[in-house]
Amino acid sequence: MELKNNLRTESGWEIIENSFNEDQLVTTGSNFMIGNGYLGYRGTFEEWEADQYVACIVTDTWDKAEGSRWSELCNVPNGLFTQLYVDGEMLSAFNGETSDYYRALDMRKGLNQRKMRWTSPQGITCRLEVEKFSSLDNHRLLVMRYNFIAEQSAEFTLLTGIDGRVWSINGEHFVSCETEADDQLIRMKLETGERQTKVVVTEAVKLTGETPLREEIVEEDKRIMRSYTFNLEANQQVCLEKVVAVTHSNELKDPLNVGKAEVTEALNKGYDSLKETHMDRWGSFWHISDIQIGGHSEAQILARFNIYQAYIATPTHDNLPIGARGLSCQVYQGAAFWDQSFGYIGMCINKHRQIK
Repeated sequence: MELKNNLRTESGWEIIENSFNEDQLVTTGSNFMIGNGYLGYRGTFEEWEADQYVACIVTDTWDKAEGSRWSELCNVPNGLFTQLYVDGEMLSAFNGETSDYYRALDMRKGLNQRKMRWTSPQGITCRLEVEKFSSLDNHRLLVMRYNFIAEQSAEFTLLTGIDGRVWSINGEHFVSCETEADDQLIRMKLETGERQTKVVVTEAVKLTGETPLREEIVEEDKRIMRSYTFNLEANQQVCLEKVVAVTHSNELKDPLNVGKAEVTEALNKGYDSLKETHMDRWGSFWHISDIQIGGHSEAQILARFNIYQAYIATPTHDNLPIGARGLSCQVYQGAAFWDQSFGYIGMCINKHRQIK
């Protein structure tokens, strides 16, 4: 079924973009986002940077940016940052030629999916398939599978890691940024300026398919990445499984070691196991939350879209309010509307009385 704004749905459970539209970067980043109430990750492409409004907004990280009047939730470094170069040309919807384009948000399973066939300006073609989710089983985890297939012989370079050059609406929140690599993990440690909140982004990966000719750790200003180089023939492929933990000191006494342990455990479980548990959690949610509307397909998909967006903005892991813009960006500083705020204050008072 065709929907408005260059979208369609096939089953009433997903929204699918018909073609890439550069003019809709802000809107589609919000529409295709994933989240679990602890973090919201905008529905952007893996190779994108701050200029394309990539954001991972995390609850309970309110802090004043340098020179700002208000506190707001932090946009933390992007642990899913991944770029693919084909004979030196970066795969991008902004150059070369894109065909067989598919971008979808599967609301029933909580999955963001992208497929495309890309031809470089030099005429080299490959296929890309990406799937990612913010775990509903462990709220601190982001998980991604990134698979590319050569259609012609070429040199492929895969850069994947943590991008700390974040997009913040009102200025820089982090006064320190350290990168580390050890025990097959890479991480970025940060501290906010106002409240000295410690934020840690930890990443681990597993490669299957063809073996890289070269691999190394690349560190530059506010970035730490793994670089893999492959010489691929037609129909050869590489699959990257990537697990990222986002931890902070407002929730945990030891965000560094918790992130390390959870990423290691998740990578050992593997992508398919993590995805299955995640989808089971979404199935349980929809079993009690779905609204079924007969005779009006557009109303059906819109109802589910709004339920989905409300749920991924709800911090069920803690007693925190729902931000006015959810976790899609820093607009409204992550604050709740006044009527919800009074309800939240009352809940906190009752909780305090019970503790006393």
